[in-house]
Amino acid sequence: MSEALTRSDFAGCLGSIFRVGPASDDQLELTLQQVSELTNCPGQESFSIILRGPAERLLQQGTYPFEHDRLGLQEIFIVPVARDKQGISYEAIFNRLVL
Repeated sequence: MSEALTRSDFAGCLGSIFRVGPASDDQLELTLQQVSELTNCPGQESFSIILRGPAERLLQQGTYPFEHDRLGLQEIFIVPVARDKQGISYEAIFNRLVL
């Protein structure tokens, strides 16, 4: 997918798996758990997504290649926001102009 992803693109993928990292056997699988609309201004769309991964492997804050069966390959900046025994949650925030 070459155009900017929207909140509804992600909302249609809730519960699905994103493969993170370079194309190899070492990719990490994250599950999309939440899509939240943030305050929008006229001509702008803002939203966040929360993804959940295994507790054993922490991804540092940064930009990673994300691959999804429906959404394709995208570079997304994520931040780890929570960790417990069951896993690690990551957040990405999107701000885009709507023309």
